Amino acid sequence: MRSATERREIWENKWKKGSAATSYYIHFVRDDEDISGKVVLNIGCGNQHLVDTEPAKKYVGLDISSNALNKVRWVSANTELIREDAANLPFKDNEFDTVISIQTISALGDVAYQVLKEAARVLKPAGSLIFDVTHSDWLFQDAFKEEMISTVEMQHGTLFTFRNGSEEQCCMGYDNEGIQKLLEELGLKKSLMKVLNSYEFSYLGIPAYQTPPVNETSDINRAIFVMAQKG
Repeated sequence: MRSATERREIWENKWKKGSAATSYYIHFVRDDEDISGKVVLNIGCGNQHLVDTEPAKKYVGLDISSNALNKVRWVSANTELIREDAANLPFKDNEFDTVISIQTISALGDVAYQVLKEAARVLKPAGSLIFDVTHSDWLFQDAFKEEMISTVEMQHGTLFTFRNGSEEQCCMGYDNEGIQKLLEELGLKKSLMKVLNSYEFSYLGIPAYQTPPVNETSDINRAIFVMAQKG
C-alpha cells in the first residue's frame, strides 16, 4: 500500500500534466438527491466548478491534489475546498448528510475500501452515500491484456495494475456481489445499484434533460453506480 505522501505525489503529477477524471456529479444529485439544507461532502472533487451547490447548507469539495483544486474557477459562497487524503478524513463522525464520490473510488487502488469506510464514518445516520466504481468486466477486456502487469484478488474486488504510458497505474474492479458485501460490512443499505455500459457512464452526472435518448445498444459492463443509506 502506498503512503499518503506517495499518493499525493502521484495525483499532484497527474493534475500538473493536465486533468485526471473528475466529479461533475452535483448536476445528477440535483435530479436524484435533494441536497437542500444539507451538509455535503464531495470526495475527489478534482477541478469541478462548484457552482450548482447553492441549495446545500454547506458543500465541501475535498481532493488530495492542490493542482486539482487550483484549477477550480467558480465556487459558490457555501462551498469550501480542502486538500486532504480521503483515506484519513479530517472530520468528526456523523458530520455529513450526503457524501459523493464519482470517478474516484476505483482509481484509489488498494485504499479504495479505506476511503469508503471513512465516507461511511463521517456520514450521518440515514445519510446518503453516492459513488461509482469500475466494473471488473471492463478491466478484464482483451484490450487491456498487453498493458496488464498483475491482478490481485482482494476482499471485495480485484486490484488491477497496468501500464499507462511510462507509468504504472492501479484500479479496483468490482462486481455486484462484491459491492453488496462491502455495503453490508460498512453498515449501509442499498437504495440503488445499477450497472452502466460505457454510453450510460459517459453521461453520469449530466442532468436528464440534457442527455440524448437512451442508446439501446448494450456493450460490456463499464461501471457500477451506487446510492446507499447509513443505518
